[in-house]
Amino acid sequence: MRTRIRTNRHSKGNLVLSEALYAIEGEHPLLAEAVATRSRIVTISAKVGMPSLFKDVIDVVCAWDWFGALNSRPDISAEVVVPHAWHSTNPDLCSLGRPASEGQTDDDRQWDDNDRSGRH
Repeated sequence: MRTRIRTNRHSKGNLVLSEALYAIEGEHPLLAEAVATRSRIVTISAKVGMPSLFKDVIDVVCAWDWFGALNSRPDISAEVVVPHAWHSTNPDLCSLGRPASEGQTDDDRQWDDNDRSGRH
């Protein structure tokens, strides 16, 4: 049984991961291919390009995250848009809505619709 590699990154960490994967692809193409077939990448709060070898990429953005939008490529669509959430992952900063780190609630109709569509 092969182990799957899963990684989650937030905002600028998405860019760091992307650059590292492009470097591996350029310097060690066979390694990049092996890693790509076992990887699932979930980006949070910034949509960045990943090497085309990496097919299992899920982009999660927050509906009120204007800061993350500045770090995102507009030509990449998000698989999940979390309603009533913003850029911070700090749950103690709740005055501007739910932070990106909080999970789904029963009121999150858009989250539910995306979840049922199988896009995860």
